[in-house]
Amino acid sequence: MLNLMGLIPGIGDVFDITNAIWYALDGNWGRCFESGIAALPFIGNLLPDRRSCDYVRRVLNIASYGGTAVLAGQGMVDGGQALWADISSGQCSGWSIFLGVANIGLNGATLFFSGKSFVSETKDLNKMLKADGVTDGLLGPLKENGGYINFDAFTNPPQKQTSQINGNNYDINKLQKTQPYTYPEVVSSIKEKIIKNGPNSVPPIEIRVHDAQVLVVDGHHRLEAFRQLGYDRVPIKYLHNSQLGKIFSDGNYYRTLQELLDAVKISN
Repeated sequence: MLNLMGLIPGIGDVFDITNAIWYALDGNWGRCFESGIAALPFIGNLLPDRRSCDYVRRVLNIASYGGTAVLAGQGMVDGGQALWADISSGQCSGWSIFLGVANIGLNGATLFFSGKSFVSETKDLNKMLKADGVTDGLLGPLKENGGYINFDAFTNPPQKQTSQINGNNYDINKLQKTQPYTYPEVVSSIKEKIIKNGPNSVPPIEIRVHDAQVLVVDGHHRLEAFRQLGYDRVPIKYLHNSQLGKIFSDGNYYRTLQELLDAVKISN
């Protein structure tokens, strides 16, 4: 049961750690180690929001789902052997059979979902490697230096080609932020979308040009995602003064020009 609950997003690590402690107290160090591996994403969530750390988090997730799958598979085997032993003894009740079958079913469900997540995370890692030019993918030939991995791409992704961006685009280094913060989890989500579907899969960054200043009106998380991915230019949408200082039907509010200029002072 704890193995399956360990797959719950956000709180699953608590159940994996509980499982590990349980096995440790029982002296089953092999299972303790496997449950500990399943809790590895907790460590990944503590890492800073950098490209190299994205790779660490992805590998930790793969190890976690793999460990959970192994643990669930062993649970199915152990549960099946225990159930067969009870049935063979001729002393088992209908209730004990039900519990045995339920235990095998729960472990089977855990094996299925963790295995599915393991495959999905591995595919995403493969796409990240391709997007950053580290390799041609997990199963493809290595690109750099006659077969050596381009480790520099982990921390310094190659500049993306402007031709990948359809429509208006702008030099990322000339954009001035008007918001002093971003949320790492939001940035990570946008980065994954860009990696999977390309730079035009997210809305353009909305800007206002004023006296040679290029102000970001909306899209700071998108801007940071592009920056971390190594893009030198980003898709943009020009706004006019008439569009500033208004609340639109979709709930969006564009700050006034003066509010943007004041925000620049504390955001750059």
